[in-house]
Amino acid sequence: MFELFKNRNFLLLWLGRIVSKLGDGITTIALSLWFINATGSPKLTGIYVVISLVSKLAVLPIIGVVVDRFSRKKIIVYCDFLRGVILVFLAFVIKSDAIQMSTQIGIIYVSTVFISILSILFTTAINSATPNIIDKDMLKKSSGLIFSTNNIINIVAIVFGATLVAFFGFPICLLIDGITFIISGISEIFIKFPKFVKQAQERVGYFTGFKQGLDYVKSYKLLLNLIVFFFIINFFLAPLNLVVFPFMIKSNFGDQGIFIFNKQYTSENIIILYQSTISIIMGLGGIITGIIKLLEKSKTDSLLKIPYFAIGIGTCTLLIGLVYLPSNVMSINHFIIYSMFCGIFFIRTIFSTMVNINIGLFMQQNVENEYRGRVMSVLSFVAQASMPLGILITTLFIDYIDQLNVIFIFSGVLVMLSSLKLIAKVKNENKKVPEFSE
Repeated sequence: MFELFKNRNFLLLWLGRIVSKLGDGITTIALSLWFINATGSPKLTGIYVVISLVSKLAVLPIIGVVVDRFSRKKIIVYCDFLRGVILVFLAFVIKSDAIQMSTQIGIIYVSTVFISILSILFTTAINSATPNIIDKDMLKKSSGLIFSTNNIINIVAIVFGATLVAFFGFPICLLIDGITFIISGISEIFIKFPKFVKQAQERVGYFTGFKQGLDYVKSYKLLLNLIVFFFIINFFLAPLNLVVFPFMIKSNFGDQGIFIFNKQYTSENIIILYQSTISIIMGLGGIITGIIKLLEKSKTDSLLKIPYFAIGIGTCTLLIGLVYLPSNVMSINHFIIYSMFCGIFFIRTIFSTMVNINIGLFMQQNVENEYRGRVMSVLSFVAQASMPLGILITTLFIDYIDQLNVIFIFSGVLVMLSSLKLIAKVKNENKKVPEFSE
């Protein structure tokens, strides 16, 4: 790890990533709380969240082309600086009594579009740039360090953002956030990236460039199989935490309530208990997994690890479904069930983080520099698109299923079968990056 910090360029890039991640978290918390407090409208708050997600999804097809075409250093610097300027502007908008509430809301919505686009552009650029400034044999350690700090920031951002709002108010919170982004952008100016000769394909249109990225993926069979596998994983697992699990808990315990740590949880707060537990476990699991990866000395192919870890995800998902069988819920002490869930979900988080780390590591190690941005944007697009699609389809069928734990069991089995299929393909395919011509 200390070898990474001796690399001045990586250190500046890592610090910039921390500021960006923390700033995005604080912005989301601050603006969400502002909508709740200032408007009291769940609808307006929901629109803010939807705008943030849809904005990122809409530009993903061209983000990778932008990252591959222009200087990644300039993209990173400009994204931080511009986000800082927008947040400082929003601080004055919210502070001003001369601007009507409806106008403030409209300005925040428009600003959210730009902040979201700059955020996904920054993330794609910095992920694509990391292999350019460190040795290939240090990528594994850098991935572990990045995932650990990201999960620490996810936890800190919630606490820090809420604290800033509580003590200083919304305008000062956004002002501090904006100034921090600007300082980060200035520091990133001093990062030195190696120069690459620009290729002829950089002169094509953005959507043509995105198509080139798709053609590259299709020509690289293992990469194509990996992205299809990633779609399947996200499609089946995303609805579980966000939709299925809350309704499963409510249907199992909502009427009678439960006792945990000698405290009764009623139908109103039992879901909050479990969702808070999930957030804490995901944060801690991500931190620990990142540390494991940072200290790991194994040289096993990162691609082959992905389906094996995914089998672990499927197994844990299956076990959660079995734990919440109606017969178990009725006969086993609630504290024991809750403890079993925490243990299984923690292990599943470890496996999930390992899958994400190794997917990113495979991309960084095996995709050529001139295509890396586009391939990563394709992966991000698949991930972003598969989740709402899975949630939508699940919500259409959920009312017709009496025992919701069956969805966990079904999803777990499908993930394991998909993982076994990917293992067979990895072992049979030639892992050499193919020659690609436009």
